[in-house]
Amino acid sequence: GADVIVLLQIQNAGANFLERRLIEDLVLQRPCTCRRRRKICHCYRPRKRSSWLFSRYTLGWKCGVHPDWTELNTCVDRVLDEDEGSPTKRRYFYITVLRDPVARFRSEWRRFHQNRGWHGSRPHPHFCLDQPVSMPAPNVCFEGRRPENITFAEFVSCSANPAINRQTHMLADHDLIDGCPQNDSAGLLLTKEDRDIVLLASAKKNLEHMAFFGLAEFPRLSESLFEATFKLKFRRRARPRKFLRGRSMGHGRAVPSPGEVEQVTAANSLDVELYNHAKEILFARFHKLSNTDPAVEKESNSVDAEDDENWAEEEDFFDNL
Repeated sequence: GADVIVLLQIQNAGANFLERRLIEDLVLQRPCTCRRRRKICHCYRPRKRSSWLFSRYTLGWKCGVHPDWTELNTCVDRVLDEDEGSPTKRRYFYITVLRDPVARFRSEWRRFHQNRGWHGSRPHPHFCLDQPVSMPAPNVCFEGRRPENITFAEFVSCSANPAINRQTHMLADHDLIDGCPQNDSAGLLLTKEDRDIVLLASAKKNLEHMAFFGLAEFPRLSESLFEATFKLKFRRRARPRKFLRGRSMGHGRAVPSPGEVEQVTAANSLDVELYNHAKEILFARFHKLSNTDPAVEKESNSVDAEDDENWAEEEDFFDNL
């Protein structure tokens, strides 16, 4: 066939760990092969040189670094046509991983503060009725300052910080807000409140229409849904990683204060609502599956297990070594 899984990788949410699981642990007729020194993997169909997985490790950042939903939708087809040498009609199945917004934001803060390849946001090309539109230059946080000199309070309070509500922005269709002004005659752009409403509604809609999404905090539940959705199997189940919680504290992973949690929650209100919505959908899908498939029914007794492997925590731990 010509079905392709497209992995939308939200920063610091656990998608990197899922990507490794897809490449290394799926039972496939033709397993993926990797060139470790080049960090490139080939996930080809049997007897064909066409990839069934579009991700960072299989095709690199050919749609930009951490491309969002809007960028992927206009880029994936072209990149695969170029890679395979001819235009092909394909079906795309988008997948992603979300994470608790407070934990994800603090993880991105640590990466920024340690100056380890933090990526801000890139402005999208702006069009209105298929015509290019000039937009004001976006505000930039911390320009000209060294990351290690930025405090957490400054990081969370800069409204132009792309880390804020990043999950919502990554999943939303920016074409809905980035091109046309609210009133052509007056030249007024959408207000921030209007933009937030449109972005959140779009992110929820796109999430609901994705073939699969998982939550970093519930890997076994997420993997069961992945297997049921794509009729594939992992070689092993997620294993407990109790040692991570203890050892990670030695790598700057201090427990946030109540004040910090409140501050991050308030700043990331869109992500909080999106994550709660995702949680409701994920659990509803899992319980529907467990009612029809005896093989996953037993998983329902352990979906809240504290010793479960956490995709994002494991990613954070090895990222900080």
